[in-house]
Amino acid sequence: MSAAILWSDSHQTTLDDLLCAALPDVLPNHPRVASITPVATPGGYHASVRRITLSTGESVFAKRHLFARMALNQSYDLLAVEEEVTRLLAREKCHVPQVLGVIVEAGVVILRDVGRRTLDDAIQQDPPVKCTRLATEAVDAFAHIQKILATHPDTDRLVAPGCEPDSVRQSFLDVRSVLEHENLRALVCIDDGLSGIVNDLGELVESLAELPTLIGPTDYNARNIVISDTGSPFFLEWSKIGHDWPERRLVQYLTSLGTGQPGASHKSLIDQWLIKQYSEAAVWTEPKMAAFALDGHHLVFTVLAALRSLASDFSLSTEFKRGLTTPLSANPQITRLRKALG
Repeated sequence: MSAAILWSDSHQTTLDDLLCAALPDVLPNHPRVASITPVATPGGYHASVRRITLSTGESVFAKRHLFARMALNQSYDLLAVEEEVTRLLAREKCHVPQVLGVIVEAGVVILRDVGRRTLDDAIQQDPPVKCTRLATEAVDAFAHIQKILATHPDTDRLVAPGCEPDSVRQSFLDVRSVLEHENLRALVCIDDGLSGIVNDLGELVESLAELPTLIGPTDYNARNIVISDTGSPFFLEWSKIGHDWPERRLVQYLTSLGTGQPGASHKSLIDQWLIKQYSEAAVWTEPKMAAFALDGHHLVFTVLAALRSLASDFSLSTEFKRGLTTPLSANPQITRLRKALG
């Protein structure tokens, strides 16, 4: 079976069968597929990702983009964007997995296997000292990626629909509708100050929305950072890029929601030292502004996550309370809000 007919027959062909048939023609030296293993995710296995052991003994990842056909030959073509962006970042020594090949007709990209554990796994399972080291390396690696993308304006032509600055800004401003009196009452110590907190949070969202966005990944979470065998963080998911605030990306990269993991909980690696490190590494802006943005996005994200948690639980975990109330920067507006949310 040739790769050219795989897409038209894909409704009759399992992903494993597809890979066995097509992979030898995609990779150099035409290695055979020795075994295929599903990749675990919280609550089960990923339907569209496989780890493949080749006849050479090497292992690779195969990822099937279910919507690749809809973007085929567009400027935001998922496979083409992943190849181009990953190649650019790898050339600049960024921590991203190398794209080894694509099966265009099937919407499949083949990536070098860079590791088995995600940062999400580490946040939930590893001791704090080890997590701090991982977070430090992740911040440096992330800042380098953002710097490279910021200095290559030609990547703007690859931005996916709906990921333009105005669209992203409006979507973020829409969270103000969630940060209203009835929802926030459960988080506020003194009910008399509720109106002021609602106003202050709304103003914080508006201030963050006014900051410049940068091109980068649109799918950013702790499961999209893989820890290599040498302990280095590698950033995944480059098939779709768009505008966003780098600080919002970093907050979610360094936060584990604990979803689907028994005994897991909301945990964030963002602290005062990490904000200081990031503010020095974010060379595209002023350190004071970088610290404000990271602190602000951390607070907004934590408030939204806490509200979702309260919708199913009666009380917040200690980690949630710490994330809401611990000052992370010297910004008086955010510090005042954190005190009120204690």
